[in-house]
Amino acid sequence: VEHIRRAGALVHILVDSDAQRRQLAFHLSAHGMTLDGVTFVMFETDDMWVRDYGPMSVYAGGAMGLFALVDWGYTYAGHFRDDYASRAVADALCYPLHVVQRGAAPVVLDGGDFITDGFGTMLLSERVVSEGEGTLPDADVLREYLGITRPVFLQNLSVGPDKHLDMYVKLLDEETLLIGECAEGDPNGQGVTEDLACLEELPSCYGTPYRIFRVPMPGTMASGDLRTYTNSLIVNNHVIVPLYGHVFDEAALDTYRDAMPGYRVVGVDCSQLIMGRGALHCITREVARSRVVLVGHARFRGPAPVGKPVEFRAQCWCFEAVEDVVLHVAEPGVQEFKTRPMSLDGSEYRVRMTPSKAGEVKYFISARTSSGLVGHKPQNAWDGGWLSLEVSEE
Repeated sequence: VEHIRRAGALVHILVDSDAQRRQLAFHLSAHGMTLDGVTFVMFETDDMWVRDYGPMSVYAGGAMGLFALVDWGYTYAGHFRDDYASRAVADALCYPLHVVQRGAAPVVLDGGDFITDGFGTMLLSERVVSEGEGTLPDADVLREYLGITRPVFLQNLSVGPDKHLDMYVKLLDEETLLIGECAEGDPNGQGVTEDLACLEELPSCYGTPYRIFRVPMPGTMASGDLRTYTNSLIVNNHVIVPLYGHVFDEAALDTYRDAMPGYRVVGVDCSQLIMGRGALHCITREVARSRVVLVGHARFRGPAPVGKPVEFRAQCWCFEAVEDVVLHVAEPGVQEFKTRPMSLDGSEYRVRMTPSKAGEVKYFISARTSSGLVGHKPQNAWDGGWLSLEVSEE
């Protein structure tokens, strides 16, 4: 809760009763936290895995449309109360809720078994369409309710009580993947290796290969519970990573820092939580901002030559008109970012610059609407994040 608040997000906690609310408020205060930005939603759940049964944020008609929450059916182990949690959250936050149905039957989809990139791609576990009770999702349902144009099905983990996808793979952004790396002899190794081969061949939404980072898997505990570093939580400018007091903990944090420069990467001890079959991603569910500017931009791959023009391109989506799109760029050895306005050419904003010397060019892109709403690429640029363009002598 403390790290989420430091990231500038509000926290809404589902509680079963007023007594539990008072107990949690006392616990947070005892650890030096104020309740500023923390609210409690009164709703009795069957378990804590809100990632699986909580609501999903969407923008009807894409970022150009209205914000709403989507509710998938949830049928796990007779946990009938959990299936109504999305309604409680939507009512508490005063957001419209769309229940995914075919006829009168809800469509079942566990939140931990899929990952989306916000640009039409969804990674799903194969069991999403092969196992489970009730009506299962198909391509038409995913397109209608989530705008998914490219579903990609991956293997399941082969051992452990919970085989959800978020236990070994994570989309860090629309062109960057974090995938668990199993030790030799790990029974999950074959499935992860097959998924890796699939993703290495799969282009990102920009048609470029995914940037793939590997993070070591601490392995399965004696209890049979799978420890994982991919079950993390990204909140604004923070990345909150589960730790286990394992020798791989620091390497996992460094991997996130390498993959996500400028983000504030912090660890939280999940040694006890993981015994319940999940970690930080499993016990949380994000509710997005209701108004956003989405900025799309493909990273540069490979070095650019000194003295030759480089074209920067971006696309922007918003429910209101985008007024200004600006490239902020700092050449090698320069700390200050200079601005260059980008011009609309068809569906893309473009600008050219000619690097004057070799080294790392740092840059980010901002887009502003007439009402002052701002979006960035990367999303943490407002807090010091950047992208890189390597420039070399010919």
